[in-house]
Amino acid sequence: VSVAMSYFFRLSPCLGEPMRALASACLGKAPSDSTGKQALRPSGSAGLSIPCKDLKAAVKQFQASGAEALTQAAGGKAAWGPLWDCACEFVSSIMLGVQEHIPELLPQIEVREGGEGSTELVSIRVHFGQTPVVGEFATRSRCTYEVRLTELRFALQRPVQASDIGRTQPLVLTTSGFDVPSLRDCQTMRERLVQELGDKYNKQSVYRWWNANKDTVYPLETSKFHRIVESLFGLKAMQMLGEHVAVDAMWAYINNPGLSFKSFSFHREPNARGITMTANRVPPKTEDAAQLVELCRQIGQKVLRESRTAAEKFAASTVNYAALLYGHEVHQAGAKASVIIKLFSAAKWWGPGDDSWHRHDQTWLIQDKRNAFGILVQEQGRILWQLESASGSA
Repeated sequence: VSVAMSYFFRLSPCLGEPMRALASACLGKAPSDSTGKQALRPSGSAGLSIPCKDLKAAVKQFQASGAEALTQAAGGKAAWGPLWDCACEFVSSIMLGVQEHIPELLPQIEVREGGEGSTELVSIRVHFGQTPVVGEFATRSRCTYEVRLTELRFALQRPVQASDIGRTQPLVLTTSGFDVPSLRDCQTMRERLVQELGDKYNKQSVYRWWNANKDTVYPLETSKFHRIVESLFGLKAMQMLGEHVAVDAMWAYINNPGLSFKSFSFHREPNARGITMTANRVPPKTEDAAQLVELCRQIGQKVLRESRTAAEKFAASTVNYAALLYGHEVHQAGAKASVIIKLFSAAKWWGPGDDSWHRHDQTWLIQDKRNAFGILVQEQGRILWQLESASGSA
């Protein structure tokens, strides 16, 4: 009945004010005026599940419901509006990107408005199916992880002091099902070297082992991890920083424990241009994982303190991912939201290169287009979505 009445509510403007009021009452929604804007929802009303015909409509409804709730809670959108728009762009880039690359998916979708007293103002949940969706990042983004999604959910949190959003407080999205594990070769290499090197397992010995064994153990033809390392270490800018930077990078790569995101916060910070993002992760489940998380925290903080400005020029995705997690811990701004959104956005074109190992890399052509003068003419996302059975990441 609720579903039927929801559709009736959407048609009710054609039937006049009395019928629209009736539909609103049946759904527990406040009547809307002739412009379609709802009045303040009465105290004690329950949350409402809103049917949507497809994923695009669901994302649009999520944004509209969130904007309405924020307007009721915080007033005019001058402060919170840009943050909410940015958050919705982030959600949309992921959910619609999956559908763009895998159009045969028929996801189950739910948009739900929070009721009175709920900690959530609005949420969107998408179940993509039993087979995980895997997001492979462009090799030239130098990210040694992938994204795995089965059911993804985002929820706009009810602010404690709504009037401060966009001023002194961030806008917060919680999430579940947003898993970002490290590449398989990162895991197998770490496990192997812990056994082989024993008490000599350290960043210098790992770097030496890599240079001696990389081509036989992790051939470029089949190892995404090797291709990422090669794309980074082959950069002239990287070579100019010295070998110690390469040693630290390799150490960070193989000790990457992966993570599951718990929340994202969108900020306006006085020491940054544009909107920034920070994130919280789901706590590690084992002591070994906790040790890796702490090790990566130390490495990430060191990179941000010593090399953030330089890394922005040749590894923007990687350094902003570090800032997403650790920026505020070292008293810096969070990640540039534009970079994080671009990192998780679906690529428009992709494919292998023509030379050497590039011809084995299906993501090598995932980059922005520039003209003969090096001027940017077209940007694109950095991720390729596939079903798990078709993914070749290692």
